[in-house]
Amino acid sequence: MNSFAKIAGIIFSLIVVVFAANVVAAQEEFTLKGDRKPGTKFRSIDAVSPIPFDKTYDELTEQQKEVFRATYGGLAENEKPPFPKTGVQAIYKPIIKGHKEIARAGNLFLVAMIDEKGKVESVSVYESPATSMTEYATTVLFNTDFEPATCSGKPCKMEFPFEFDLRHYEKEKKGLLNN
Repeated sequence: MNSFAKIAGIIFSLIVVVFAANVVAAQEEFTLKGDRKPGTKFRSIDAVSPIPFDKTYDELTEQQKEVFRATYGGLAENEKPPFPKTGVQAIYKPIIKGHKEIARAGNLFLVAMIDEKGKVESVSVYESPATSMTEYATTVLFNTDFEPATCSGKPCKMEFPFEFDLRHYEKEKKGLLNN
């Protein structure tokens, strides 16, 4: 084997290793754990996300920010999207709690318009499994404090998308005959 082939083989191997490392890093998932099931020490996984639930936007890594920014498609480098002040758990936790009561399967997709002060001006509902879930989720968004978006370093109005698959839960059945 000549030296060119050896070098090419080494370079190819390095590219494969770097690519594999990037794929693993890109697949990092964070979980939001729920209550323990009776009779076990294990907690259910209520939600999974490529970004941490308990971090503010500024606490996210650059890669996590890129994942979140990608949902906007075309966000300029000098623009920062709005984000819940205490992380996305401020939205997920109450919606999960409400969904345990409402228990209607389906996708929930909402877009909140966040003003320059970080307040929700309006919520558009694009998909929801039930009217009761729509009302509940809209209320959750209106009660969430956001860091406002910034455009060229100044606070600006911008949309905040929220999508969550609500197929995970069944309403708890209560009574002697329900097993």
